[in-house]
Amino acid sequence: MDNPELNNKSGTEQYLDPFDGYASCPDTRRAYLSHSKENQAYWMLKSEETVRDYLARLDSFANFRDAYAFLADKRHQIAVDLKQRTDEGRTDYYGNFRQEGDHLRQSVSFGDGEQFWRWQKKRIFELTYKLVTPVRNIQLPDAKPGYIFEDDYLTCLKEKVFVDEKEATYYCITVKFPAGICPADLIHSDSLSQIELYDFTDNEKFNLIRIEYTPVDNRTINGNYSVVDLYYHALLDWKPEDGIVSFLAHSAKLSFLTAHFLFVKQGNSGIIEWMVRAIAFKHGIYLGKFNYSENISWDFKAILTPNLDDYVVWYTTKLFSRYLYLNKLNNTEKFSFIMRE
Repeated sequence: MDNPELNNKSGTEQYLDPFDGYASCPDTRRAYLSHSKENQAYWMLKSEETVRDYLARLDSFANFRDAYAFLADKRHQIAVDLKQRTDEGRTDYYGNFRQEGDHLRQSVSFGDGEQFWRWQKKRIFELTYKLVTPVRNIQLPDAKPGYIFEDDYLTCLKEKVFVDEKEATYYCITVKFPAGICPADLIHSDSLSQIELYDFTDNEKFNLIRIEYTPVDNRTINGNYSVVDLYYHALLDWKPEDGIVSFLAHSAKLSFLTAHFLFVKQGNSGIIEWMVRAIAFKHGIYLGKFNYSENISWDFKAILTPNLDDYVVWYTTKLFSRYLYLNKLNNTEKFSFIMRE
């Protein structure tokens, strides 16, 4: 593995990161925090080790839940090593499973600040505005109080509210559970995540999006795992004659569901990326860098794309900058992010 190196351009040292593009959400702090560069390199190296360890144990996992629990523990260990913290300053959230009653929300404001969101904030708002398009031009005086729009993929409530004495239009989008993706007798969540938008119209800088992930309910949690397990085993059972797009389609459905279910409080994206790249490698599929030109990570794209079929198309055509089938791998060859790039 080559070490990151420095290249002098126009008298300025520029950090060349061999791992750039292999995390779905780029670490934007690297531009001005030297320790963040070191953390990113450590994260990717530990990720390679985790994928290799997971592959060595792959046959020991009976189902998705067992595999996910193993990777969640790894995610927590790395968070402790890197002293990673959530917005609330919590390291223990990484890889920590949500329990019934744990309501997990994330907020994205249109104004300045929130360095973590900056690279994809514009796209998050664009996709959210697109979701409320069917009701945005409906005048509330002409509609019943608490006007609700509904189609096959979502419901959307619209009403006027006041926040800190400022008037806003409030939208609450509830994503429906995708139809026809699992046996009818499985008891699973009736709906998925909720997206709230506070639109201040003339004061755009105050606009706010708040996402509440699918609530954990002990009556449905086993069914939710069982639904994901269908696609986990579809990935494991993939054969070359099925085609790489088929593998990516199964991966897209697993990713879509886990983005909404969010089984752990923090760290789900890393866990799923390890899992998908590992199983792909096992089958001789090389997944290249993430396509940062889309300006959004795969998990937020999933939350903001209620139509699962649309998400599968995006995932299979836009998520990765490249992918290829490597045929048979040497039995001694180890997983690496930048192999053959």
